Amino acid sequence: MTNVKPNDEFQYVKVLTVTELLNYIGYFKPIFTSAETQIIANYLLNLSD
Repeated sequence: MTNVKPNDEFQYVKVLTVTELLNYIGYFKPIFTSAETQIIANYLLNLSD
């Protein structure tokens, strides 16, 4: 099923909603510049090509 957060907990994986993920990411001080973040995003997007 998609677009539904499971109620189960997993040993090695934490499933978050987009809002929870953004809050989690925003909590930490950035370590990459915007340019470095864009390079990483482009690399990950191109993995599926």
